[in-house]
Amino acid sequence: MKWDLSAYYKSFTDPKYKEDYDNILKEIKNLSLFINENFDDKKKVLIKYVDKANIIDNYAARLFGYVSLNLSENVNNKEALAEKSKLIAVRREFIELGVSFDKFLKSIDDINKIIDEEEALKEYRFILNEGCDNAKHSLSDDVEIAVARIKETGSYEWNRLHSNLTSKVTSKVEFSDGEVKEINLPAIRNLQYEDDKELRRKSFKAEEECYDKIRDSIAMSLSSIKGEVINECELRGYESPLAKTLIDSRFDKEILDAMWSSVRKYLPDFVKYFKRKAKLLGYDKLPYYETFAPVGKGSITYTFDEAKDFVIKQYYSFSDKLGDFAKHAFENNWLDTEPREGKVGGAFCSSCSAIKESRVLANFGGTFDSMITFAHELGHAYHGRVIFQEEPINQDYTMPIAETASIFAETITYNAALKDAKNDDEKVFILENIISGAAQTVVDIYSRFLFEDEVFRRRKDGALDADDFDEIMMNAQKEAFKDGLDPEKLNKGMWICKSHYYSSGLGYYNFPYCFGLLFARGLYSIYKKEGDAFIEKYDTLLRNTGKMSIKDCCKSVGIDVTKEEFFDASLETIKKEIDEFLKLTE
Repeated sequence: MKWDLSAYYKSFTDPKYKEDYDNILKEIKNLSLFINENFDDKKKVLIKYVDKANIIDNYAARLFGYVSLNLSENVNNKEALAEKSKLIAVRREFIELGVSFDKFLKSIDDINKIIDEEEALKEYRFILNEGCDNAKHSLSDDVEIAVARIKETGSYEWNRLHSNLTSKVTSKVEFSDGEVKEINLPAIRNLQYEDDKELRRKSFKAEEECYDKIRDSIAMSLSSIKGEVINECELRGYESPLAKTLIDSRFDKEILDAMWSSVRKYLPDFVKYFKRKAKLLGYDKLPYYETFAPVGKGSITYTFDEAKDFVIKQYYSFSDKLGDFAKHAFENNWLDTEPREGKVGGAFCSSCSAIKESRVLANFGGTFDSMITFAHELGHAYHGRVIFQEEPINQDYTMPIAETASIFAETITYNAALKDAKNDDEKVFILENIISGAAQTVVDIYSRFLFEDEVFRRRKDGALDADDFDEIMMNAQKEAFKDGLDPEKLNKGMWICKSHYYSSGLGYYNFPYCFGLLFARGLYSIYKKEGDAFIEKYDTLLRNTGKMSIKDCCKSVGIDVTKEEFFDASLETIKKEIDEFLKLTE
């Protein structure tokens, strides 16, 4: 199946495309000019801003979305590449508009007083208050320019160095047929998912060899980036890099604390899983690199139609609305599913407020994972469908809650597949798939959080080197995995390959994945208790994700994510799956 993009534009020569490009530039420039000319008339500017920002967001969603999707289906599309370059001008105008509006917001003493006086502003209360709060952390124009220039020659270049070194470093790996190949680090790491135990061992040895070649340079990159982040946070008046991330994520520290506290309670259950996996793979204790290894004799395959029909069926099991949506997406060619030369790998969902539709890219391979990918990405698309009821500037939600609908849909589909399993081998295969993913998202991500938290703490006192990072990563893995892994075969160099650590704008990037999984699992637990009564609540929650903090969004449907009990219920569902896995593999 190949997607249909005509709802965006018929082509890059479509007059509508040129019209929208000209219009967005005009609207941005006019709005920026209006703000500067009417700076002292706060109400007038705010009314104008929300009106025009919605229009601008729709133009941007359509233009940037169309270019991005064309490049995704063919990275060599010359027309799309040319248009991408042209859109740099739009992005530049966006930045200048943002600077003007931030300066304006910073000048407002009491924005709620203005909102209370104007009905047209009330539905934007949250986003405007958030803008005011964020503006407090903006700096003078001269300092903002200086910070931007420092980044260009600082963290951005260190990030480029990391990307360059980790993508190009290679090592030799001997395959089962005796052939020795020189391959790069990403390809080496992918071998740890293979069925061949000896190949997995060799791949990890090659991974360590790669790390040894680049560790000192990468360590300088990481130390420099984290130092820059600390300095910028202090300059902008944030308590810490973590505090900034929580604010940017609309996330409360009490939610984070409740989640990690609950996770720590359930680590012993994951340890039981790791120990059983070690036994099944023939180890006394599991090496870190074997956490990705497949176990069991079962496997499940699907034709495209079988995968499509299974997902649609499970969507209908939740509600007719969800089922009709999935059916509509397939029937109207919202998905691009066939692997082909020039198409990007992986999978994603792109939603567009201007056309109130989404597009899903996947690379269907007939596997169980390929089917689950359909369920996952269409979950994102359904989130889009619900939130399109809001105005564009009330549609942007943060990363911790971004995976809610996708993992919820995944969970429904996983459970249906378990129910339909033909024998114990298939059950073990599905359970291993579920639990392995959960272990990575809960336990491994907990270790990555611990690592980054300690790095920030120690970096305040001075620069860190490769030995420091190795030590911190080893300690983090020991604390998270407990005695579930072989302490002599951990992955002390894991910090080298995780690209998120090397972006100055993505501090503490990992914990939202854990929250996303546990939040969706928690919702599923509520759904199993409440049944059909939950369906309307679910849509309300999704609709609110762009215009509330995560705590308030959850409160709007009677859920308190500041309590450990919510996360306990989530983790209890994983514990039950682990218990079943242990029983089936005795």
